[in-house]
Amino acid sequence: GYVYYTPVFHILSQLSRTIRPGDKAVAVTTELDNLDEDAIHASASLNDDSLLSVQVLNTTKKPVDYQLQIGSQFAVVTIDANALQTVRIQM
Repeated sequence: GYVYYTPVFHILSQLSRTIRPGDKAVAVTTELDNLDEDAIHASASLNDDSLLSVQVLNTTKKPVDYQLQIGSQFAVVTIDANALQTVRIQM
């Protein structure tokens, strides 16, 4: 036999490494200017050490530049095409 790891395996693997039992869900709002409503998905969680993990999924065939806003701070981030990205911020 052989094992074939599908893309879903890799997505779930990354999510399970960055979202751990006991983490608290954080509300996320997305504004998709000039993108399909299914183009970008985001979720966030906060752990007991005040480490915020933001998971962003790009379902498009092109890289997307987006602004990550936390409170009054902004960062411009690029996510590759068809990619899952985790941004971690110490709060």
